[in-house]
Amino acid sequence: MDMRHVLLAAAVGFGASAAHADGWNLTLQDFDHVLVDINGVRTDFGPATLGGSFAGVDLNHDGTIDLNEVSFVTFDGVTYTNSPSVQMIYAFSYGPAGLTISADYDHDWLRVQPGWANYDLSSPARNEQYLQTAASEVLVAPSSVVPEPASALLLAAGLGMLALVALRRRAPRVLSPW
Repeated sequence: MDMRHVLLAAAVGFGASAAHADGWNLTLQDFDHVLVDINGVRTDFGPATLGGSFAGVDLNHDGTIDLNEVSFVTFDGVTYTNSPSVQMIYAFSYGPAGLTISADYDHDWLRVQPGWANYDLSSPARNEQYLQTAASEVLVAPSSVVPEPASALLLAAGLGMLALVALRRRAPRVLSPW
């Protein structure tokens, strides 16, 4: 194996192992939408569906994205991060055991864990909640995959190398008398 093959294999291996963020869509489907006003009057709006997304990278390759590996959680128009802020993620885990999120924005809480979820929008004048029922589902699906520019460049370089090798093999060889 000559040096060109070694360099090509190293470039392909480096490109394949480059870390990139993976994203998922999150949907709370058919959650009971309830509003309790300041006088304690309860209004039930019936089933509602809310959505959001999250992104992260499994940096330690354990098959689970944990709090220190999640980039953000966006839900119902609010983006939560794992850095100290008004919109903060307190707990996060996504892997084979399911999805766990605990996030806070002022008085609003998003809580999701295997078998149970709740989205609570509270203020002094109202308490609005989306509560999980027997018909509710927490759906997680991969976001549409958009290749990173580096991946596209690596693909183009690899195809170019294959084309050069193919052209070189087709060219007639002249044997040198030396």
